[in-house]
Amino acid sequence: MATIGLTIALPALGLLIADLVEEPFGLPPADATALPHGVGPYPAVEVAFGFDSDQVITFCVAILVAAGLWLFMRHTPYGLRMRASVDRRRLATLRGIDADASSALAWTLSSALAGLAGVLAVPVVGLDSGAFTVLLFASATASVFGRLRSIPWTFAAGLGLGVVQNLVAGYADFAAEITGLRTAVPVLLLFAGLVLLNRSRERVAGSAAEDAPPPTTWPTCRCGGAACPGSSR
Repeated sequence: MATIGLTIALPALGLLIADLVEEPFGLPPADATALPHGVGPYPAVEVAFGFDSDQVITFCVAILVAAGLWLFMRHTPYGLRMRASVDRRRLATLRGIDADASSALAWTLSSALAGLAGVLAVPVVGLDSGAFTVLLFASATASVFGRLRSIPWTFAAGLGLGVVQNLVAGYADFAAEITGLRTAVPVLLLFAGLVLLNRSRERVAGSAAEDAPPPTTWPTCRCGGAACPGSSR
């Protein structure tokens, strides 16, 4: 409940601060309908195949971030510690890994990436907090289809989700009268992914070592005495 409250309160607080400093600093108005400048030229210029400069910059940055995050998680000791803390926190602690420090690093990295995503997305979605909430669900859907462990599959799922949303918006004539269908696509896919992928997954990470060991069956001694050959008594 605290995180839901922060999701509602922080964007409103940001708009309030922007309104307070708008007049003294001569800033443009900041409301839900405003489209601030992106990191590229303003207004955005068309590059090729109907893509503008903001979209191309966002796509290139997403590829670089995904590749860098994959290298960080798979080929650095920090990534190894983070994955070990997630899979088996107790065992990682016994091996000398500071699980709290790994968790703090994960939160710091995710917060920085979330801020970068907001900067790149604001020319498209504006300052509407509801649009960013939908974007949050879309990112969660991509993570679910990436099984919460594969960065390349998560990146591919994010691209596929964008394609599906545009196809629904352009060709779903049967649902033209359904308000908000395009917005609800990530939530519907999130529900389907949680149901289907959870059924196909045999066990969660780290649960193999938590299972009770099978009962040991020793060969039955026919003579039954302590001096039986092969007896440990």
